[in-house]
Amino acid sequence: MSRTGFYPKNGVDGPYQHLATEFNRRRELHEHNNTHGPDSRDTEISRLQHENTRLRVRIAEKDSAIEELTTFKTLSISRLAAQHDEITRLRITAASQTNLGSRPASANDSRPLIGPC
Repeated sequence: MSRTGFYPKNGVDGPYQHLATEFNRRRELHEHNNTHGPDSRDTEISRLQHENTRLRVRIAEKDSAIEELTTFKTLSISRLAAQHDEITRLRITAASQTNLGSRPASANDSRPLIGPC
């Protein structure tokens, strides 16, 4: 369809005059209502900048949380290692220093020891 089909020629409407009329009506309506607004590129840039700032804040929060959890993990592992060392030391100490006396062996040691009832 050629562009000239939208405009009257020699006083006779073109075959697509109704489309040209509708287009002009909508354009004038938009201009009158100022609905075309600011440049869409500026709006998009502003939106993307806002989103970028929001995402940077989220990344900073996540990095902070990861750092705190890493510190907690390191501290927990070192505490567990210290506790393990202490338990091992106490077991060795307990094994070398028994306060129990040995009982003399007798011929009738097959029955279990039961205290007085």
